[in-house]
Amino acid sequence: MKITREKEEERQVFLIIEMEPAEMEEALEQAYRRLAKKANIPGFRKGKVPRDVLERNIGKGGLLDDALNNMVPEIYERALKEEGIEAFAQPYIELAQTEPVIFKVRVPLKPIVEPGDYHSIRLTPDPVEFKDSDVDEVIEQLRAQHATWEPVERPAELNDMVVFDIESIVDGEP
Repeated sequence: MKITREKEEERQVFLIIEMEPAEMEEALEQAYRRLAKKANIPGFRKGKVPRDVLERNIGKGGLLDDALNNMVPEIYERALKEEGIEAFAQPYIELAQTEPVIFKVRVPLKPIVEPGDYHSIRLTPDPVEFKDSDVDEVIEQLRAQHATWEPVERPAELNDMVVFDIESIVDGEP
């Protein structure tokens, strides 16, 4: 694997990762073994289909897609370790070409925060004014929220809680 550090700007590193043909062939072989176990091709048992027959059925692109999907996270981690990069978030990975396999990777880095002279900032709090009626109103709201319901023997009025059972009968059936 060949890694080229293209540039670093706006707290992002741009890498170009080129895969060695031997590494790519190994990844394709692993993808073949994985897909052969799942492939349902007439005349062959699962896991026993020859590679060329599998490639004809799913296509060279299908085999390459599976190989790339499984090897990209591993390659990305290796590239970060080799370059000594500490990623801050998920990268943006783009496949630039397939022969040889080349990825373009944009790795977000940890932001650098430099606080300014915040000690010189002074604010005066706005005075809070309230009346006794405001306090009484809040107390009444709290009292109503935490009140318990008591049964009464009178007709229902506004703001009463009513609990009742309904039984309906249609054509003599409940």
